[in-house]
Amino acid sequence: MTPIPPATVLGLVEGGYPIDYVFRILVHSINGVENQFGGAARSRRADPEFYTLLEKLRQIQASGAMALRVKKTENQGALLMVFRKRADEQAQASGREARRILGLNEDAREFRVFYGSTSDNDGEIALHTRSFLEILTDVSSTVEVPPEHVAEKRVPPTMESEGEGVKGNLIRIRHSTTPPRGCLRRRALPEWLVLDR
Repeated sequence: MTPIPPATVLGLVEGGYPIDYVFRILVHSINGVENQFGGAARSRRADPEFYTLLEKLRQIQASGAMALRVKKTENQGALLMVFRKRADEQAQASGREARRILGLNEDAREFRVFYGSTSDNDGEIALHTRSFLEILTDVSSTVEVPPEHVAEKRVPPTMESEGEGVKGNLIRIRHSTTPPRGCLRRRALPEWLVLDR
């Protein structure tokens, strides 16, 4: 139930995992810009600029214009996100748009990253990260469930996707009372797999 540390989240990004998917799965908000969240208790849609921000960050990452480093400050390590100067024009434009959305200093190249909901100044990035329980809750909210189970209040309704890619369902699980076409026939299944006696 402990939130994932920002250093772990950014370590995945530095390791080459796509930043848009990493942030979509592991982060509630970035400098107050809210991600979507599923689940019956506190379901919400993402802020309109959240997906734009993810798109811009992915472009910056793909260009190699983003880096992470730890800087020693007062006997402790400060995690920094760095926007490199040697970026192409598209990456520079994406960097400017990402800074605008996050309310960051347009001229600065280094930003301190920490766990939290909001930042105190335009030189900081607050990552409000999720716990593994919250990740499972969010992902499970997109599982397709039978309408009759929703009507009987056995499960909450499936959260509708907002589009494709990171806007869409991160996992697709469908239900059916009949086997799909082309699947193994019943007689080909081992005895321990036949459950509908």
